[in-house]
Amino acid sequence: MIVEFLGDIEKSKLSTRTRNNALAGLSSAFNHMIDMELMETNPAKRIKKLKTNPTLHKIYTKEQALAKANQAEQINPNFLLLLRLIAYQFLRPITINRMKVDWIDTDRDLIWIHGSQVKKGKTEVIPLLDPVKEDLYRLIKGAPKDYYVFGPGFKPSPAMANQWYYSKKFKRIKDELGLDKEHTMYGLRHTFITEIFKSLLKTENKETALTTLQEITRHSTRSALLSYLREVGVVLPKDYSGHMRFDF
Repeated sequence: MIVEFLGDIEKSKLSTRTRNNALAGLSSAFNHMIDMELMETNPAKRIKKLKTNPTLHKIYTKEQALAKANQAEQINPNFLLLLRLIAYQFLRPITINRMKVDWIDTDRDLIWIHGSQVKKGKTEVIPLLDPVKEDLYRLIKGAPKDYYVFGPGFKPSPAMANQWYYSKKFKRIKDELGLDKEHTMYGLRHTFITEIFKSLLKTENKETALTTLQEITRHSTRSALLSYLREVGVVLPKDYSGHMRFDF
């Protein structure tokens, strides 16, 4: 039955990553049922994940980012707020999907993200920035603490929104702006980190700029930050053709 379900996902032309995420979700649910002594074994554990290719997240131009913000606001102002949490707070879309009202500390202007929700496995405490703070507080005002911040309709709800709900809205904007599939929600994170690093380099030397950027992006090590910057094309070698000893 599980294999048939995963097969249906593959036939619907959804990505391999989506298929693997569905398998992981099922496996997690079965493990919970085992803990509750409702079943003895996890039938999803025997099913292997399929190999996936890394997703390319293109950096947006200023014009593309502003056009996307305008389109998102027309769909729903809270959709724009969600995108700003990616752009300004550097949150992953899946983290925002799981975010609950009680993660937001309105007294100290912080977001508390439990270690189970982040790659490093450690709880993160993130200061809320002015471009998102007031709109976020307005959104969650009066909502129960256990509600998801961005449920269906981009509003607090006891039910978690399907991740594809955001993706479909985002794809609509991409299609209207003529952007390709590599222009992702996560690409907004790369875009704004790139802008911050370029700005820091105007007033600080490279080492100081990297130290400041590491605090902002929350990378655990300098090497992890440098690897990330190379992957998104921020740190590249200068033109080295002058070192060639002969023309070819």
